[in-house]
Amino acid sequence: IAHCEGIGLRERIGEMFSGATVNRTEGRPALHTALRARGSDSPEAREAASWMDGALALAGAVRAGTVRGSTGRPFAAVVNVGIGGSSLGPATVTRALRSRHDGPVVRFVSNIDPADLDAALDGLDPETTLVCVSSKTFTTLETMHNAARIRSWIEAACPRWQDHFVAATAN
Repeated sequence: IAHCEGIGLRERIGEMFSGATVNRTEGRPALHTALRARGSDSPEAREAASWMDGALALAGAVRAGTVRGSTGRPFAAVVNVGIGGSSLGPATVTRALRSRHDGPVVRFVSNIDPADLDAALDGLDPETTLVCVSSKTFTTLETMHNAARIRSWIEAACPRWQDHFVAATAN
């Protein structure tokens, strides 16, 4: 407790929840706390709730089969392409909730190793695969390289590859 008091942990937590600039390297607040502030009146929490509602609606539509790829077939698989927090968080939640899984196959690609991407796509049909490119800024070379490779894979089989891609970003 003395160490926490000595480094001002209570104050730092207060700064984070108040929206102060706590990410010094990027010069911005860490607004992920807004995602947990349902019902809050803060502009950040309202914006986060709006984005979450849209993401949940899309996920529900994919699960229900009402969102379809360019050939009209429902999505049977989702491949998340990202690195670091853009992969670790979604992969952790997916693993934690796997016993409740009742939707499409979900796979993750989080590095530049082409064997990992090949393994993630193994057995999937490009016509029924939805790709979620997750990147805070869309400047991560590994993520963009993998997204381009998956685009080529889908484009070879589908008339409109764009119908098979969504993005998750803070950018």
